[in-house]
Amino acid sequence: IIDSPSSNEIVEWSGPEGDSFVIKNPLRFSEVVLPQYFKHSNFSSFIRQLNMYDFHKSRKKGGSDQVFKHPFFRQGQKYLLGQIKRKSNSQHPLKILKEQVIKESSPDDLQTMKLTSRRLQKILDKKKDPAPQQLL
Repeated sequence: IIDSPSSNEIVEWSGPEGDSFVIKNPLRFSEVVLPQYFKHSNFSSFIRQLNMYDFHKSRKKGGSDQVFKHPFFRQGQKYLLGQIKRKSNSQHPLKILKEQVIKESSPDDLQTMKLTSRRLQKILDKKKDPAPQQLL
């Protein structure tokens, strides 16, 4: 995407050593570049994908350009691309919250939560799998 000369007006390498890339025109990027490489043209979805792979956003002073950086995403160093990994689920905010609740709850509270969770799961299962007479 970034190495393509046809998109240089929209997105290009940035930084002193090609250690970041800049999206100069997010609207044109969504309309022209994204549909060529992805099933969507949603800029926000593209940003979420970058975040899942641990890219970090920074801004140039006084500009509306969107600049992104990853230590293993560098101009001319394709051999580093294999080092870019999706963030693990262990970093997911809900998993962190669950671990915190477990750590701070008493055994009785945890037992009550488990029973409640099982009851809710049974209710959800009944709604997903309607009885045969409901199908007619």
